[in-house]
Amino acid sequence: MMDWIRDWLLGIVAAGAATAAAQALAPHGAARQVARLAGGLLLLLVVARPLTQAVWADLTPLGADMQAETARYATQAEQAGTDIAKKLIEEKTSAYIETEAKSRGLSLRAEVEAESVAGQSLPLPARVRLIPGADMGAADKSAFSDWLAGTLNIPAARQRWEAGG
Repeated sequence: MMDWIRDWLLGIVAAGAATAAAQALAPHGAARQVARLAGGLLLLLVVARPLTQAVWADLTPLGADMQAETARYATQAEQAGTDIAKKLIEEKTSAYIETEAKSRGLSLRAEVEAESVAGQSLPLPARVRLIPGADMGAADKSAFSDWLAGTLNIPAARQRWEAGG
């Protein structure tokens, strides 16, 4: 502790001596005023050095905490965005399937489940639960199942047909 105080006081004395020498060597006029200003700033920096070191020492853990907090919020925001995208993809794909069935003259309710896939930025439709109307026969189900596999890349193994009404 004493070494630190000794070094600080020696810095103040050295800055004061450098300031005095610069003012004595500078010609009268603007050059002397510049030397006085520079010396005053140097002296201020040397005197305030312990204060700045204390402030940075206090702020360093705070900065690390803020960085960790920011990373946590970024992760939460990214997850929330993925969850919203997943929900929208599920809803829109379900509506698309139902619209396609309707265009074929069939009644069908679809519930799509999307999931994240490596290498893809958005979740993709992975599974579908299908509830056919009374007007859908076995041939219609088979043809529609083939359409789902070919168009939406949802193979028959991931299509769950339930009893309709």
